[in-house]
Amino acid sequence: MSDPFRKVSSGERMRIPARTYNAFIDAAMDLQQRRMSGKGGLNERNIQPVLVMVQNDSGDDCQEGDVLGIDHA
Repeated sequence: MSDPFRKVSSGERMRIPARTYNAFIDAAMDLQQRRMSGKGGLNERNIQPVLVMVQNDSGDDCQEGDVLGIDHA
């Protein structure tokens, strides 16, 4: 049996098997439920928080959340 989740190339004709389509719908519904229930935070995605120290030498005051450029690491 062929892979129901096989990727297709641009311009290739495709037929979506019911099993594949239903998996897409299940994934979309799961995502929607997670977003509405507040689940799916950092721990749900196995992302570990990281503390990054930043020094503002732009000469201007910046507020939390402002976007700063990075000149070098």
